[in-house]
Amino acid sequence: MNIVQARSPFIVTVPYSTDPNNTEGYITFRGSTGVEGAGAGEQIVFTKPNTGTMVWNMSNFIREFIIGSNQLLVQVPTFTDQLDYCYFTIERGYVSDGEMQEPISTTEYVGMDGYTNYDSGGLNIDDGIEGFSVLSYTYYKDFIAGTYPPFFEIITNEGGCDTLTITYTQTVPTSVTVTRTLYMSTNKTIKIPYTLYPFDDRFVGNVSITIRAYIGGDLYNSYTTNTYPAEECKYSPYMVQFVNRNGGWNTLTFYKASRESMSVTNSDFQVSPVFDVNGYYDPYQPQFKTFNTNAKKRIKLNTGWINELNVQEIEDMLLSERLFVVTPTFGQYPSKIVTSNMEFKKTVNEKMINYELEFEFAYNVINDVVW
Repeated sequence: MNIVQARSPFIVTVPYSTDPNNTEGYITFRGSTGVEGAGAGEQIVFTKPNTGTMVWNMSNFIREFIIGSNQLLVQVPTFTDQLDYCYFTIERGYVSDGEMQEPISTTEYVGMDGYTNYDSGGLNIDDGIEGFSVLSYTYYKDFIAGTYPPFFEIITNEGGCDTLTITYTQTVPTSVTVTRTLYMSTNKTIKIPYTLYPFDDRFVGNVSITIRAYIGGDLYNSYTTNTYPAEECKYSPYMVQFVNRNGGWNTLTFYKASRESMSVTNSDFQVSPVFDVNGYYDPYQPQFKTFNTNAKKRIKLNTGWINELNVQEIEDMLLSERLFVVTPTFGQYPSKIVTSNMEFKKTVNEKMINYELEFEFAYNVINDVVW
């Protein structure tokens, strides 16, 4: 499984050929959001004279096939909408006598809407591990009992996983174990809720989640994470769901105070008064009128006391280009983060860590969408 994070450059090269018959190098890109897999969609061919190594950045072409979904509330393990990622194939070769020759390599990839850091040294391929890879941060996760839970996301490895079992285990207040089984024949991303409540109302306590990947009945790898119920007696918590650096959806709950505001914009013009035959005008008619009035709403959210390790989620949220604010009544609102500067706190300095972030709902209050 070759995973490419399309927000960072993905460089493809064709080496210089010493064969004088090879007049050009070529790179063929085939991208698809369809379930039929890599190489089934649109084809784009790039060529360059064979005067040196051919170098091409493919990231922008990959992102054209990642549209993004809004499937954000799940009650049971659920396959992710295909629009959150894409398949693509890269072929490299040479042109001789005006004809494309057999490729020197053909490689299939999964394109994700994530990024790599500068210290990666330019490498932008993760060959994954046998079975599956976890795309979300799963440490120190909790949920409000009685509401839709947050979730984390994994991607399975084609050829390394044909069966996936997800086991939920609760010991208190009652002992409950439930296993969900998923079958697959291609790479899939899967949203996994941190608890099965409200689908199964027995899950109201601490929950252990174990994922096991099998192929041909053999166990390839496993992963375990834990979550616990939280209580908030004063405020109504919000969830923020965002695409992180791994291209997976991540959830962070903001438990404490929230403050909404609205910013109005408009234009105005001066009206020429209408006079009657005696030279009088109506003083109750305005001299200035407004038009193109609209507004945008913002909300400030506080995390409440969180662990120092959650700073990675805060950083990824600040850099995310796809984000939803989920209200206490489970309204899902596409948003963008307004906060642009953040001091990352440490327990040794702050003792208790709280972050306040501001978000803007990414649409106008008055619907002005036209065809």
